[in-house]
Amino acid sequence: MSWELANGPIPDGLCVCHKCDVRRCVRPDHLFLGTKAENLADMVAKGRSATGTRVFMGKLSVDEVREVIRLARAGEYQRVIGERFGVTQSAVSLIVNGHNVARLRA
Repeated sequence: MSWELANGPIPDGLCVCHKCDVRRCVRPDHLFLGTKAENLADMVAKGRSATGTRVFMGKLSVDEVREVIRLARAGEYQRVIGERFGVTQSAVSLIVNGHNVARLRA
């Protein structure tokens, strides 16, 4: 609501993300728009996620998650990306769409 009051409607496919990483923060200058994948990449880049080698059951490292996102954005098929990293297409889809990747690790 804070974003919309300050900036107008949120375009389809985008979500409101936090620069300050405080989920309850509603300051418009602390908010920005991004896709779920961009929000996930921001979370990983800032070290706020339990992904990669910090998770017991994971399969991909943080760098590998970033590479999966990069390849998907470049148009590579998710099935091919999954084969390259030894994970399923559905795991790649979860990463690309910003869903829980806490179980992915090398």
